[in-house]
Amino acid sequence: MKVALFGGAFDPPHLGHQRVAEEMIKHRVADEVRFVPVKNHAFDKKMSSAEHRLAMCGLITNGQIRVETYELDNTGVSYSHKTLRALSAAEPENEFFWVIGSDNLASFHKWGDYQKLLTEFRIYVYPRQKYSMEPLRKGMVVLSDMPEVAVSSTLVREKIKTGESVIKLADEKIVKYIKENGLYHAKF
Repeated sequence: MKVALFGGAFDPPHLGHQRVAEEMIKHRVADEVRFVPVKNHAFDKKMSSAEHRLAMCGLITNGQIRVETYELDNTGVSYSHKTLRALSAAEPENEFFWVIGSDNLASFHKWGDYQKLLTEFRIYVYPRQKYSMEPLRKGMVVLSDMPEVAVSSTLVREKIKTGESVIKLADEKIVKYIKENGLYHAKF
């Protein structure tokens, strides 16, 4: 089975995350997509608790879209290369690869073991609005036929802080969870 790992903070997960997963399955790039919430971000990004981010990801899964907790279950900084190696060893019957948004291309050279990541695994690049498909590196595959994603978690958080509706940006189950848990200083 072809399994796409889609890593990130998912703080919160939004309709763009869902769209990436759905399009990869629809276009048969992957048989299954797993959201991989990061535990300790390599770039010291401030995030909501792992419990909240995991719970929100769980609200938008289905049979072919799942949550992978490998990074949450381990200590230390999360690195995509380490995650791919571990899951490939644990599930040799599956073919694992990583999917990133084009917003990650400019800083991809800062990823831990990025050169090994590129030589050992395929990296699919999903188009994000206002982000170039450059610089591409050998081993990256552009998903050029996919619709661009315009929403970001940052945008969702900012709108929540100002009391604006995010129902067109995040699944209603996510919005309800955010309200019930008072995340992002919600002013609903």
